Amino acid sequence: VRVENVPPTLRSTPQLRSYFERLFPNQVRDVSVCMYTKALDKLIAERQKNIEALEKAVAFTNAKPDKPAPKTSTSMVPCCGPKVEAIPYHRSEIARLNDEIDTAREAVLSEASAQVATDTDVPEEAVEYPNDNASNEQEVELVAKDYDNLGTNVVVEGGTDDVAEATADNGSASSTGYVTFTSLKAKQAAVQCEISGKKDRVDVFAASEPNGVIWDNVTTPLTQQRVVEMVMAAFWMVGVLFWAVPVAFVTALANLNGLLKSVGLPEQDPNSAWYGIVSGLLPVIFLQILMIVLYLCIVACAKMIIKKKSMPEVDTYALFWHQLFQFANLWLILFGGSAISELDTLLNNPDELVRSIAAALPAQSVFFVNYIILASFGAFGLELSMLPTYGVKLLLSMIQPEASKTQRQLDDEQVPPSVIWGRIIPPMIFIWLVSIVYMTIVPMMSVFALVFFSGAYIVWKHQCLHVYASEFEGGGTVTWQTVFVFLLASLYMAELIWVGYMGLKEAP
Repeated sequence: VRVENVPPTLRSTPQLRSYFERLFPNQVRDVSVCMYTKALDKLIAERQKNIEALEKAVAFTNAKPDKPAPKTSTSMVPCCGPKVEAIPYHRSEIARLNDEIDTAREAVLSEASAQVATDTDVPEEAVEYPNDNASNEQEVELVAKDYDNLGTNVVVEGGTDDVAEATADNGSASSTGYVTFTSLKAKQAAVQCEISGKKDRVDVFAASEPNGVIWDNVTTPLTQQRVVEMVMAAFWMVGVLFWAVPVAFVTALANLNGLLKSVGLPEQDPNSAWYGIVSGLLPVIFLQILMIVLYLCIVACAKMIIKKKSMPEVDTYALFWHQLFQFANLWLILFGGSAISELDTLLNNPDELVRSIAAALPAQSVFFVNYIILASFGAFGLELSMLPTYGVKLLLSMIQPEASKTQRQLDDEQVPPSVIWGRIIPPMIFIWLVSIVYMTIVPMMSVFALVFFSGAYIVWKHQCLHVYASEFEGGGTVTWQTVFVFLLASLYMAELIWVGYMGLKEAP
C-alpha cells in the first residue's frame, strides 16, 4: 500500500514500521520511506542522455564505416559551439557523470544513515501510536533503490525524526511511504479502514505496480495534489464554456452554405458530391481531432501539474474529464455552440431549456449519424490495421534502416502497445448516450448503434487478446467505478431529454 500524509514523527522506517505493527501484528513484511533525491536524478538523467547518444553514434559508425565519424556540439545550445567527435566526447561525459553520481549517491546514503542514527532520539510520547500495547523491535537496514532510473526519487529504508517537507535535495524524507503486508486480508483492511482517526494523516491507498508508478511525482505531498486538482477542476469547468467556440465551428461546417454566406462567398450546390463530403465528414473529423488534442492536454495536466503518482490514477483522471467533455459535446452540438446564452436560459427558465433541447434534437440527428458511421467503418478499420502505430514505425524504418539503429531502439519497437482506457472508453459512452437519446426520436439511430457496438465487441476483443499488452494494472477503478457512474448518468440524461421531447410534442 501507499501511505500518504505521514507526519514528521513517523517519517522513518522504524517508526512507521512500529506504527503499522501495532495495528497489524506479524503482518508487516516491509516498510519504505520515499526520499527526495532530485539532484541525484538530474545527474542520472544526464548520464542516460549521453548513453543513448553514444549508442546512436556507435550504431551509425558500424552501419556506415565509410562515412566520417559523427560529431556533436559541446555547447549548451544545439547546433552552436565547437564540434567534436561524438564517441570520445560521450564516453568522457559518461565517466565524469559516473563519478558525480557515486558522490551524490553517497551523500544521500550518508544523510539517510544520519537520520536512522537520530531516530532513537525521538521521544516515545512524541509519536502518536494506535491504541495498542503491542510493539515489536525491528532491525533497521539501509537500502537505496533507484528503480532503474525511472524517477526523481530514491526509496530508502531509513528516515528522519523531523524534517521539513520543502527540503528536496539533501536526502530528506517525504510524507509518502510504502508498506508491504504478508497477506491480502491485511492489505485490504489497511486500505478500507481509517488508520489514524484524523483527517489528512496516515492515509492509505492501494499501491500500483512498480512499472505503473510515476517516480518523478512520488514525493509530492497529497495535500498539494488535492489543492492543485481543485484549481484544475475549476479551470476545466470554465473550459467547458469556452469549448463552445471550437464546437460551434465544427457544427458550422455541417451548414457549409451558411458559413460561406457569412464570409461573403457564393453558395455551392448542396447536391454535389464534394459538398456532401465536406458537410458530412469534415465536422466529425474535426471533432475527433479536437478530442484527441483535449485528451493529450488532460494527461499532461495530470502528470506535470497535478503530479499524479501512478499511471492508473492518470488514466482515471483523464477518463473522467475526457468523458465530461464528451457529454458537453452533446449539449453544445444541440445548442449550436451557444452555451453561454443557454446557460442564461437555464438560470432564468429551466423549463424552456428542456424544450429548446427537445426542439434541437431532430436537426442534429444527421451529424450524429455521420459520427457513428465514421466510428463504425473508419475507426475500426484503422484499429485493426494498427496504421497509426505501425505505419509511423514503417516510415521511420524507411528513413533510418535497421542496421543503423541501436539495440535499445530495436527493443523498443518490439514492445506491444497498451490499451489506454481514458482515451478509448469516453467516445464509446458518448455513442451510447447519443443512441439512447435518439432511440425514440430517430429509430434508425438504434441500427447504427447496434452496428457500432457489435463491431466494437469483435474488434476490441481481438485487439485485447492478440495485440495489446497491459502496461500496468489499474485494479478495475476505470472499468467499474468510473464507467458505471457515467453509464447511469447517460441514462438519466436521456430520460430527461425524452421527457422534454414528449412535452414539446404534447404527448399525453
